[in-house]
Amino acid sequence: MCNLPIKLPIEKESFIVNIEKSLEKSTSEVILNPKIISIIPNIPFKKDLFEINSENILFYSSKDSRSPGKRHFKYIRLNRYIKKNYFLKSKVKFYKKKLGRNYKGRLVSYYKGGGFKILHREIDENRNPYIHRGIIEQFEYSPYNSSILARIYNPHLNYHFYVRAADGFKVGEPIFTYKRTINPGDASKIKNITIGQPIHNINLKNTNNIARSAGTFAIILQKYFNYSLIRFPSNKLYYVPSNSQATLGRVSNKKYHLINLAKAGRKRWYGLRPHVRGVAMNPIDHPHGGGQGKTSGGHSTSVSPWGKPTKQIKKKKLLYCAKNRKKIVLKKEIIY
Repeated sequence: MCNLPIKLPIEKESFIVNIEKSLEKSTSEVILNPKIISIIPNIPFKKDLFEINSENILFYSSKDSRSPGKRHFKYIRLNRYIKKNYFLKSKVKFYKKKLGRNYKGRLVSYYKGGGFKILHREIDENRNPYIHRGIIEQFEYSPYNSSILARIYNPHLNYHFYVRAADGFKVGEPIFTYKRTINPGDASKIKNITIGQPIHNINLKNTNNIARSAGTFAIILQKYFNYSLIRFPSNKLYYVPSNSQATLGRVSNKKYHLINLAKAGRKRWYGLRPHVRGVAMNPIDHPHGGGQGKTSGGHSTSVSPWGKPTKQIKKKKLLYCAKNRKKIVLKKEIIY
């Protein structure tokens, strides 16, 4: 990546006008670097780029035919402007499916196998304030993720990367990774985000693993200098370090939970095999198997195929849980 600005030919004046209008909306002089503003109008125009709100590119519909495979089938029809096969080759890799096996080839996860071959899109989860900023180019489909991906272009470094599209994304608008958050998609530390706003892609224990699926979000309830009280998508309250990174907004494709696959074969296309109860197996296959008729199984509690109990276990107390807040010493509260 070169640090010098790249001058590209201008092919459409209307595209430049839309970018300049979007930049005028964000009035923060701290975030917008004047060097970057001078480079933004030199981005080449593409015919398929339009300012599309992510709420308007999804259509929830069902098939009109009444065959058994489509009678209850409900799906999300994507807009034609969402790209499926037009992706960044540098950010796409193919991983061979493990079929539920570990590195020794032993079966450790049942009921996995088959399905279509899928290309994995690499998403930049941990965002750097100097690298992960730019303009939204287009929306793309990802078979690995339930949400829609947004391709971002950094004109200062001539660098492209992927992020999870949030509700309110529009083509041509800028996103930043800085101290302040203005528009959806801007990433910052939790202590810099105002209380009561929805956030996603929260960094917990050095991995951005909270609120990443379609339509999910978390809410900041209280902020302190060392910890912040956050309500997760599971409606549980946790104390998260205030220096951890989060992204403003709600994840796109919030109608994803309305999908009904309607038949078992469509589930196999995703690489999931039928689930078999342990009671229905033989004794050699599962501890619950065998016996004449329905038997108790000879165990005080239900167990896994390897004999370990699965219910009525004393769960490990989480340090970050709000119920154990006595263990956490909270410093001065941040009101805003």
